[in-house]
Amino acid sequence: SPLPSTRRQAVDTLAGMVLGGDEGLVGELLLALHDQDPQVRETSVLVLAEGAKQGHPEALAGIKNCLLDPLPDVRVSCLKALAQVHGVVRGLTSDVGLLLRDGESEVRRRSKELLVRLAQYGDTAASAILLRNGFVPGSAEWREMEASPRDALLV
Repeated sequence: SPLPSTRRQAVDTLAGMVLGGDEGLVGELLLALHDQDPQVRETSVLVLAEGAKQGHPEALAGIKNCLLDPLPDVRVSCLKALAQVHGVVRGLTSDVGLLLRDGESEVRRRSKELLVRLAQYGDTAASAILLRNGFVPGSAEWREMEASPRDALLV
């Protein structure tokens, strides 16, 4: 198999072609999501965001599948990619919500940011997920609900 850097360069080349409108390359990028090199998967996810913006539902499905990647950096890349295409993410709101409980703080932070953005655009499912997970709307941002003194007495 080619060196990881060679595979990453190939993904970068595919990225340029997808951005140029070569629709057949979305399939190649979907295959790259299964590469053993996490940087190849990360790059592929970010490029697939462009495919999703261009209306390729399979690109969005590929990004969704990588939300469960074992490596947090790949999950973060998925959330970054979904943030770029937030207009078509509504069907993935519950998948993003699951990452609020991820073991990695950066994944949790990115998940919350995306859900907040969706809530601000009127996605009631995103608002409900945030509320169920202890976030409340603030003046400018959703914030974690603070425990009240009464809650401390209930412990």
